[in-house]
Amino acid sequence: MKQSECFRFLFTLNLLSSNVNYFLFSICTYTNIKRSVGLEVLRIDSTDTNFVNEFKEYQEKFFTLLSASFEHYYGNDYQLSRIIDGRAIVYIAMMGIEVIGASYVKRNCRRGGTVVDPRYRNKGVAGYLVGESLKDFPYQYSILRSNNVAMQLLLAKFGFMKAKSTQEINEVVNGEFSQLHDFVNEGEFITFMRTSLRRHVQRERLILVHNYAIN
Repeated sequence: MKQSECFRFLFTLNLLSSNVNYFLFSICTYTNIKRSVGLEVLRIDSTDTNFVNEFKEYQEKFFTLLSASFEHYYGNDYQLSRIIDGRAIVYIAMMGIEVIGASYVKRNCRRGGTVVDPRYRNKGVAGYLVGESLKDFPYQYSILRSNNVAMQLLLAKFGFMKAKSTQEINEVVNGEFSQLHDFVNEGEFITFMRTSLRRHVQRERLILVHNYAIN
């Protein structure tokens, strides 16, 4: 789709909500990015029988990148188990044969980490990864550090909103709610703490963002 066609299409949908318009604008933008810089995103499903062999070629660089997105990184084996146990789909941004971005989304629609090689940041790569994942999981949520402004702003472009109540959080995360505690109303959103069931450690203050349709 040419850029002019994108804008004509958006103009015909000007009665839609601002979030939807922004989402459509983002799709057009990342289509142009893909063409201009040769970006491709590989999609590897952990539920496929050949996942381990298919992922092996990209695994080392994928986890090297991903480790930068976590304040506490517990190793590649731990992350791999999260991906497999969560029946996640992995998204790998490629520039030629080089891995430049990494992301994954679990089958419960929770986003894992999303990170881009520092040399390719501010070029729309992270947004392209998010956009590709939304094709598989139209509704998603993410639990982010409250100071992770960059990811909050990126997801907001795709219609993600900060949860404003504990009831809203409970509706989104369902069974994961028991791990959350110390909720604080910050006015426009809720922050909370989370205890890791695997590591039994306390997390830093967090927020939940999602694009679910909740009344």
